[in-house]
Amino acid sequence: MQLKIVLVGERRVGKTSLLERYLKNHFAEAYTGTLGGRVYPTDLEVGLEGEDIALAHIAFFDLMGEHSVRQVFAEPFFFGTQGVLAVCDVERPDTLHLIKDWMDVMTKIAGPVPVGIAFNKIDRADSMAIGPGETAWLRKEFPAAPMFLTSARTGQGVEDAFSTIVSLTVDAVLGKGRASRTGRLFRQRILLFIAGRGSLGSSKAELFSEFKAILPAQIMEELDNLVRLEALALDPSGTKTFVKAAEAHGTTRYWHTQMPVKTVTLSEDAYAALAALKREGESFSEVVRRLARTGRSLLEFAGAWKDFPSEKMDRYLAFLEAGDRLSRAKLARELRRGRK
Repeated sequence: MQLKIVLVGERRVGKTSLLERYLKNHFAEAYTGTLGGRVYPTDLEVGLEGEDIALAHIAFFDLMGEHSVRQVFAEPFFFGTQGVLAVCDVERPDTLHLIKDWMDVMTKIAGPVPVGIAFNKIDRADSMAIGPGETAWLRKEFPAAPMFLTSARTGQGVEDAFSTIVSLTVDAVLGKGRASRTGRLFRQRILLFIAGRGSLGSSKAELFSEFKAILPAQIMEELDNLVRLEALALDPSGTKTFVKAAEAHGTTRYWHTQMPVKTVTLSEDAYAALAALKREGESFSEVVRRLARTGRSLLEFAGAWKDFPSEKMDRYLAFLEAGDRLSRAKLARELRRGRK
């Protein structure tokens, strides 16, 4: 299982320090701001339901807390994100409120994902400036997000924060996989039903009657998917016409098409190698398409970036690699060039 989890928050809230404490059990007193961004890959064993254990290949993404950087590189940084740990500084209430800006940008690109919120530098509790008003606001904005009191200096709460967001992300990914499998099984049931009716095909109303336990919206969604895949057609000749099921009359009929299929013979070791690359809820045809489309790289390891424009991604990866070497002056010039 491959996961992409990003850390967001303002400058000097301690994102890098939290990662260093969690992954290396290390803390540096001297502040060194992140220039550009960093990717921290790691492998973790995650407990599942019962006694099952999954090996998760996780890429933690750490982006500098500059708004200008977020503006220029938000799309490649957040594309394919599957989980977020947002970090604020308990001595600076503004860093808490600005979490919403980071989350708004991320959600527009990656959609809804599990989120955790870390109140960092709790070892400085005597100077804490976040009170009941701020936490009430946060609960209103992010009612489902777990909150953690953390200190990268002492290690307090760090393991809990990361292990929780990793577990939530794994659960969300597995949930999508289960939904994908359920959808695939239902599509097969639709195909079998329509194919069994031969040249008569089936109307939308007949499908509603046959699958009474399924919501009409779900039936129509799967009908649209099958027409796009050319597994179903809206006329017996198989003409490539597409009308959304929601806009079609109840008497609109669907016919089964004969999709071209090739039989491929694999040796046992080749089959085992292909099966090892198979992701949750993925068919063997989808595995072959994915592997034929792109080689295995950081893009595949770190999240769902397969559809991201390659020229933008090349520029972003170069930015990440150069992050530790660029001075702030050079970085500013890079950002100005990126806006052009």
